Amino acid sequence: MNSIDKITWKHLQKYLTCQKYFVWNDFKNDKSLEDDDDENFWSLEFDENEDDKYDYVEVHKTGFNIIQNRFTEWIEKKYSSENINLSIIKEKDFNLGIARTKDAMSNPNIDVILFPVFEYNGAVSKPTLYNKREKLISNLNLNTSTKRVDYIRAFFDFEVVSKNNYPVTNISILTIEIKDFKKNDELTFDETFYANTTTSKPKAKSQTIPALKEAALGTEEKMVDNIFQKISKRQILNLSPSSKKEQLSLFGIDYYISRIKEAKKFDRMPINHNDNTLWGANKWFNEIAQEDFPHMLPLSGTLLNKKKIIEFSGDDFLLNEFYDSHITTSNMKNHIDVIDYERLDVIIDSLNNKNVVWYDFEGFSLPFPLMEYTFPYQQLIFQVSVIKTVEDKIIDINNVVIDPKFIEYSDFFKIIDAIYVEDADAYVVYNKSYENSKLKSMADIFFKHELLKRDPGFSRKIKIYNLKIESIISKTVDLLDLFKLSSLSGALPPIFLWELYGFSSIKKIEKYITKKNYDLEVMIEPYSELTVQNGLMAMSKAIDRRLGGIGDNEWLEAVEDLKKYCENDVKAMLMVYHFAKKLLKER
Repeated sequence: MNSIDKITWKHLQKYLTCQKYFVWNDFKNDKSLEDDDDENFWSLEFDENEDDKYDYVEVHKTGFNIIQNRFTEWIEKKYSSENINLSIIKEKDFNLGIARTKDAMSNPNIDVILFPVFEYNGAVSKPTLYNKREKLISNLNLNTSTKRVDYIRAFFDFEVVSKNNYPVTNISILTIEIKDFKKNDELTFDETFYANTTTSKPKAKSQTIPALKEAALGTEEKMVDNIFQKISKRQILNLSPSSKKEQLSLFGIDYYISRIKEAKKFDRMPINHNDNTLWGANKWFNEIAQEDFPHMLPLSGTLLNKKKIIEFSGDDFLLNEFYDSHITTSNMKNHIDVIDYERLDVIIDSLNNKNVVWYDFEGFSLPFPLMEYTFPYQQLIFQVSVIKTVEDKIIDINNVVIDPKFIEYSDFFKIIDAIYVEDADAYVVYNKSYENSKLKSMADIFFKHELLKRDPGFSRKIKIYNLKIESIISKTVDLLDLFKLSSLSGALPPIFLWELYGFSSIKKIEKYITKKNYDLEVMIEPYSELTVQNGLMAMSKAIDRRLGGIGDNEWLEAVEDLKKYCENDVKAMLMVYHFAKKLLKER
């Protein structure tokens, strides 16, 4: 079988979330990641308003290779201690992998096969392992939680393995174990036989380890069916007759194989309901919509969701009726800016001629804990840039970069000290939910170390720094409040600029100011002229350093580039502030 023609579970996922053309084809103008496992890339959890993209595939591959190797070591150790014979299929050629798998399946001395390869009618299944004793299929999920997409892979593997006449009576998912501390860099894994049926990452009601695990692994569904029961019945959302939600079910694998093969014959259609289903949305949805409907306002997802786009596609009357029914979209359509000078004056007055600290964080994460008392994927701050002003004049600039290779909880003391000023009137950020959450995370890590040390002197130090954190948070002014639209029907922000189309990232504001040629007291260097141009690039530098991809001499150069970028972000805040002041003067 030609590798070009082989059908994987990814093709099934595309069939369930895209129009037929995209089962085998990419969007022609797509600039996003093309790796076959891109949906496994970990959540970056940085600035939610960051709209720039950066290709960081290689950095992520390095991280996942480390996890994969540690998982293999963990499996070997686990089965060796249980006297279970393990065979590992290491063939890169899938035809050789299929042959080796068949040999292992027929060998009575082998109990478990790691990385087996099964084939049926052009469909190639690669579950993480098959346990012959327990008739169990397991898949490694390089994350800490389960979600609806896991059922697609489980179904695909179950059907293909079963079609080879190998019995399957259970299905499990292996995830990175959630635990509140790291011990000797040991990475362990959880096995769950239940999975969430949500499309998004589930959230725990509390931050306790049991609650986090329950939310992540779908154990709240134990009163219903486990993964195997749902898959074998092909009923994923087994809802009551009175439920208003749509049922989510599957057909047999032969049905999907024939239709996936037929999909090669189809041309691209205008965006439609097949590009946004109960299983998820076409990953190129936004790019397709922009190409298909150039007359459509390029609104943010906050204002115009996927369902609405499909509803309005091809119907200009409905689309214009939608625009005219909301003051927000009506103003955008008619090119009207709205400035609420009274509300703007309140925010500007809180900063004008005061002692103000302006700061910005940069963080990074990996699929394993970065230090004691942290979780896998938990983002830690490794950089802060701080600018202090008195009566709107810059009096000090400070950039602190912690080496990700050696980062420890004590480094957070340096970061807090760089920010905190005893007589500060305000601390300014852009999107306070990010900075405040990271400060609270630092306080939580301090608390856990305090419990470990049980030292009165250390406890007094922690109390001092907790008070500093509380002071910073209580005096925080968020410049995002000047521009952020909460919804179509909600009140307009103090500064409503129709050209932003509902977007409010600081880089969007900066581009607007540059486009309009405003001459302000503080201006930034164009990001395109910097070596590090956005948050993802900064994070990638940190990850690469942590994983050994950046040596000591190269890191010294990288530090200077990181400082320039982060300081530029803080100057962008000052530029936005002076822009707002200029609008007040021009009323």
